[in-house]
Amino acid sequence: MRKFQKIFLSLISLSLIACSTEKDLVRTEKKVEVKSRLSENYKQALYKTNIFFYKKQYSGLLLFIYEPEKEEHSVVLLSELGLNILELKYQSGEFKMVKHKSFFNKNAAIETLKSDIELLIEQIPIKKQTCYLAMDSSLIVKRKDEKKELFYINMENEVFKIRKKQNMFMSVNMDLNDYNTNIPKEIIIQHKGIKLKLELRLIKQN
Repeated sequence: MRKFQKIFLSLISLSLIACSTEKDLVRTEKKVEVKSRLSENYKQALYKTNIFFYKKQYSGLLLFIYEPEKEEHSVVLLSELGLNILELKYQSGEFKMVKHKSFFNKNAAIETLKSDIELLIEQIPIKKQTCYLAMDSSLIVKRKDEKKELFYINMENEVFKIRKKQNMFMSVNMDLNDYNTNIPKEIIIQHKGIKLKLELRLIKQN
């Protein structure tokens, strides 16, 4: 019985912390369109990728390709030897599966990867956001729809942090560091609720 009481009290405290954090933010009328974190000024961006899942580590490459005439992003997950493991296309807010290897057909893994990628490339129109001013004068953009996402924007209008709450137990924290011609050189994605972490480091961009 005491065990359940402790769990219940912990859940209450977590919800109170979440509410108080948002209440402490100051609303501002300033608006800014949250563009793709990979910008629209690139054709290809290749990232060295390390994936930590529980006690296992996997290494590979993640290739982003943007076709401006179609307003379409392609995302390709490659092995270190260049084997095409998974290929997705993203256009108008929708993903399309192009190909994947049979050993990488886990629905949960693919959906998690899609969700992470969407945080990097989706755009948030001004009409779908509420803005807050952070203590350090950076801007925090919160989505108005059902997606519980916060985008932290610095004085250079660069998104340097993204927070997404999926439910009471699961969330995603994403840090984007050291921008180079509008593209972050380093992206760290940390999942809470499952022991999953992704580290992306830019190798090549054109």
